[in-house]
Amino acid sequence: MGCGASKPAAESVQDPAKPESSSSAAPQIDPKSLIGKKVKIKGLERREDLNGKEATVNHYIEEPSSKLRNMATEAAQLSQKRRRTRRYVPQRLSAASVEAPTDDFNAHSIALTFVVEVEDRETEILVLASVDNAEQQPETSNRNVVVFPGNPGIPSYYKDFCVNLWELNEGANDVLALGWVGHSESLLYSEEVFTLQDQIEHSISFVQQHCAAQDCTVTLCGHSIGAYIALETMRKCPHLVDKVVGIHPFLSNNLDSPIQRLFNVLVHNRLVVSAVTFLAGALSALPAFLRNFFLSPILRLMDSNSGGITQSSMCTYRNINNMLYMGKHEFDDLAGPPDWEFLGQNAEKIEMVFTVDDYWAPVSLKEEIDKRFPSLKTILDPRSNHMFCVTEDKAAEMAEIVHKML
Repeated sequence: MGCGASKPAAESVQDPAKPESSSSAAPQIDPKSLIGKKVKIKGLERREDLNGKEATVNHYIEEPSSKLRNMATEAAQLSQKRRRTRRYVPQRLSAASVEAPTDDFNAHSIALTFVVEVEDRETEILVLASVDNAEQQPETSNRNVVVFPGNPGIPSYYKDFCVNLWELNEGANDVLALGWVGHSESLLYSEEVFTLQDQIEHSISFVQQHCAAQDCTVTLCGHSIGAYIALETMRKCPHLVDKVVGIHPFLSNNLDSPIQRLFNVLVHNRLVVSAVTFLAGALSALPAFLRNFFLSPILRLMDSNSGGITQSSMCTYRNINNMLYMGKHEFDDLAGPPDWEFLGQNAEKIEMVFTVDDYWAPVSLKEEIDKRFPSLKTILDPRSNHMFCVTEDKAAEMAEIVHKML
C-alpha cells in the first residue's frame, strides 16, 4: 500500500473482478459474495478515485474463489513491501467500484477495512459501504454513526453489528467502527504502548478529522470502555457529537465484583503481564490446529468470523501487551465514581443499554443513573451479554436496540 516496491511487482496485482482477456464478457465475480466480508480496498484516498478501476480488492476475502485467493495473497505480500497509509475520506461504493455486474442487484452493504492515519498514528477502521446501482443508493444524512469498541479495540469484531445497523437504517447513515491504536493485527508498533488517555486523544482527533472532511456530525456508539471514550470525546467536541449511545458502559470500577478486582490485580502485576504476552507470542508460532486446541475454551463462545480474528489478533505479543496496558490504565483512571455532573448536563444526548450479570456495567449503575437523571434513557436487555459483538445473532439483536435509539 505504499512506495518502495518495484514497478513490475505492482503491476502483477490484477483486478480480482476483471477478466484476464480483453473481452467484454461480464465479470465472473458475484457481488453478493462480498456482502459483509472483510476486505481492503486501495485507491480510496479521494472521491475521484471511486472510478471502479482503482477500487480493487487487495487483501483477504473470507471464503474466496481460488482466483481471488491467489490475487489477494499476491497483493497482501506486496503490501508487506509497500507500506503507506492515507487519510481516509469515507465513500459510498457502488457495485461498479468493485467491477461487479449490477443488473437486478438491490442495495446491500459490504464491510471494508482501511488503514488510516490520525495525528501520524496508524489504526484500522471498518466502514460500511453500499454495493448497488448508483440510482438505487439511498440518500444519506449528514450524520454518521461511529462505533467505539471495547478492549480489545479491534473493529472487525463489530462487523456483524455494523452491517445490521447499516441495513436497519437502510443506508441513511454511514456506519464506521474505529479501532484503537496499537490493537490491530496489521498495524504493529515495535515496543510502543498506549494508555486510555492516548486512545481518548486518538478518538477526538479522528472525529475532528472525519467531521471536517465530510462536513458532518456523528453519533457515537461506545461499547464497554468505548462508552467512556465516547463521553470524553463528546466533552471535547460537543459541537460535533450529536449523541452518545453507551452499550454495556464501563464508567467506573465495580468494587462489588470479585472478577473485576482480580483483573485489576493481574494487569498491574508485571510477572503476570509478561507471562500472558509470552504465551500469546508462543501461540502465534504454533500450527493452526494446536492454536485452535489451546484457544478452544474462548473460540467456542464465538462465531467463525470472530474466532478467526481472535486467532490472528490475540496471538501476538504486541497486541496483547497493548490491550493489557490499556486495561491497567482503565482501572487507574476509572477508580472514582462516574462524572455525574457531566452526565446530568448532557442527559438528553445520552442513552445506555445494560444487561444482567455484567460486572463491567452492573445493573446497580443503571439504577443509580435512573435515580439521578430520569431524562437519561436507559434500557435493560436481559437477552444480550457483554460479548455481544462476537456472535452474529447477538450482534443483530443489539443492532435492533441501537437502531431505535438513533
